[in-house]
Amino acid sequence: MRLVICALLGLVLSSTAGLAEEVALRVNIFPEAQNVGLYSAIENGLFAKRGLAVEIQFTSTSGR
Repeated sequence: MRLVICALLGLVLSSTAGLAEEVALRVNIFPEAQNVGLYSAIENGLFAKRGLAVEIQFTSTSGR
């Protein structure tokens, strides 16, 4: 699952590199420690450099 998310983010990042306007991207995640890299990338502006406005949305329920 993590590989799929990384692949999709890579695809979006590469396709938005030349765009002049910002693209909104909502990411639905579980509130777990494995997402620290995502928080860090948002906080350090790595997505904003590529023209992405990333919004984190937490999954309210899961089948765990």
